[in-house]
Amino acid sequence: MEEEEMIRKDPKLKGKSREEMGLNKFTGTVIKFVLVGLEITISRAHLAKLLGVEDFGKRISDYKSDIYY
Repeated sequence: MEEEEMIRKDPKLKGKSREEMGLNKFTGTVIKFVLVGLEITISRAHLAKLLGVEDFGKRISDYKSDIYY
């Protein structure tokens, strides 16, 4: 998604790597937000540790179909 946004802003970036676009290397899906000026990042590993489960499985988007409820 970040790559798509960067390419929309500057089409010359198409075909370049994340690093060449000035983005951080992709290490997995994370939730990022800013709370009172502090940048918070939550990863799957954080959630797994918090819930006391192993960090494995598939993303819900892997099961996406054309049926919406």
